[in-house]
Amino acid sequence: MNNANESRCCRAGQSRAHNGFPRVADKIASDPDKTTTIYRRFDRLSARNLLFLEAEVAELEALQNKYDADDLIAANEVVIESHSSWRKFERYATEKDQDGRYTQPSQAAKMELALKIRDKLKEYRMSCSREPRTVIVTDDSSDEALVVHQTLLNSKPPATTTVKAMRNWFLDKNSGNAELRPQLWGSSKTKYDEIHDLVALRVPADQDRISEFILNKFGVFFQVFPPLILQGTKFTR
Repeated sequence: MNNANESRCCRAGQSRAHNGFPRVADKIASDPDKTTTIYRRFDRLSARNLLFLEAEVAELEALQNKYDADDLIAANEVVIESHSSWRKFERYATEKDQDGRYTQPSQAAKMELALKIRDKLKEYRMSCSREPRTVIVTDDSSDEALVVHQTLLNSKPPATTTVKAMRNWFLDKNSGNAELRPQLWGSSKTKYDEIHDLVALRVPADQDRISEFILNKFGVFFQVFPPLILQGTKFTR
């Protein structure tokens, strides 16, 4: 590439990255206002994953209820102390004889269940909670799973004009070729097809209905746009 072509390429915001993931990543990263940071939400998969997690927790709950019912019948000293003192419960659950076998196998099983419930509830809550807030994830957080999902559901969708522009660029619609040539292949070729399954990591504060209407209906008359977003795109009515 000569200096003149290279200069024009840089001014137009075109990337010299390889086609495929490198070029798409470069396109997104080079956008000054970052409105093209648009990704799939995978709502159907997220919903199914939550259902699976919910079912797992429900099975653990049923097992815990069974242990509790059995303990009401047994009501021996070990059971009573384990229900009243964490230190004694932990001691009974971990105590082994000289052969390395648990002296109280039922308490060991209950401890294993308790720890599994703790981890699974943490995962479930992290997956379900989509509250729009700043989340600091720590090992002690019990709401990690639900936070992520709720955050996505409450996130603003990307602007339709930005999605349209990115889709045109992604499919190379303005190349003049009769056959579309998506930047990514396989199942990723439909990345921008379903706008309701997309989430924008950044949406401009001034994005409103009036500006959306103007850009949708009269965008063809506006030639001065952020070049890294709309370069190589052409809106269709």
